[in-house]
Amino acid sequence: MKQLIIVLLCSTFNLIAQAQVLNTGLFNGNAFTDLTDIGTVAWSNVNNIKTANDTSATAYVLLAALGSANTHYITASSFGYSLPLNAQVQGIQVSVRRKAAGLGVGSTIRDYRTNIIKNGTVLNTNLGYTSTNWGTSYTTVTYGSDTSKWGTTWTADDINNASFGVAFASRLYAGVAGLGLTVHIDQIQTIVYYTIPSSPLPVKMVSFTGSLIRENEVQLNWATALEINNSHFEIERSTDTKTWVTLGEVTGNGTSTTMLNYPYIDNNATEGIAYYRLKQVDYDGAWEYSPVISVLVKDDLTNIMEVHYSTNGVVSITNASNYAPTSISLYNLNGATIRNNLNMENNQLDLGSLHIPQGLYVLTVTNAQQTISCRVYKPM
Repeated sequence: MKQLIIVLLCSTFNLIAQAQVLNTGLFNGNAFTDLTDIGTVAWSNVNNIKTANDTSATAYVLLAALGSANTHYITASSFGYSLPLNAQVQGIQVSVRRKAAGLGVGSTIRDYRTNIIKNGTVLNTNLGYTSTNWGTSYTTVTYGSDTSKWGTTWTADDINNASFGVAFASRLYAGVAGLGLTVHIDQIQTIVYYTIPSSPLPVKMVSFTGSLIRENEVQLNWATALEINNSHFEIERSTDTKTWVTLGEVTGNGTSTTMLNYPYIDNNATEGIAYYRLKQVDYDGAWEYSPVISVLVKDDLTNIMEVHYSTNGVVSITNASNYAPTSISLYNLNGATIRNNLNMENNQLDLGSLHIPQGLYVLTVTNAQQTISCRVYKPM
């Protein structure tokens, strides 16, 4: 029975460089309501908070001496976001332009609640409670920041959803005499801070391996940690890396952020070196190729060299061959040589000890019978 030796045993791990934080800029809401979940004082003219033009939404109450009241929520939603589906939300900031009117001796208007609405539900996290008194001129105040997630996690779909919004309420206090107080809200805006993963692939593949399960049958396995609009994988094989044959197709899982495993059996593996790659295809027809793995199908197991890579940056060679490695080289992802003739001690190489920038590289190990290439990550 023929035996399959995996020439490429290294895995492509889900390692992403620090991404630049982007922001959407200020977005205005397009839908507004007086939400009665809290408080007793209703809002009027809620649509006036769409733009800052000194024409405001108002909440008015006549209080007795030393009395107090809370407004309903005034909500803004339908902000019209269109974040990329692979955007990773880092923080949300809310801006409110407001002023007080009707203040007398000892009376105040203050923030009471500023909450985010996620999927139509007002979240519990309140970043608006404060003892600061409002002034009688319009002031814009911000809540949250580029790192504030308001007590939950977010996806791009959560932000893009029309129900994403802000719920705001005020607290009114009378002074030593009864009087009427008015809250003015002129505009509510939001900014979303996010990053885009540095990988250009819409699918983050963390491994791609193969093994012989019986004569002429190769079991291919791969795993993904992120998928965006992934329609399917096409499995391709070659004997020379120039001419490729499509063996079959495996359906993808659309959009997913969980670890997924995929199997495929090649029922017609041929003796010699075979090369495999995956063609990942999006729903819109866009596609990308995975790294190529090469396998050697032969009758005996006496001449095997295997390269193993661990996530802490250590490369090791298991060598059952009579042929020692003749060269060990490191390349960047564009194919430029970074290091030639690297030395191993006790069949191990610590990438962390190399004076090169942190990041992904391609390691190539060659002996008289084999050449093995795989992606590795150089840690700090």
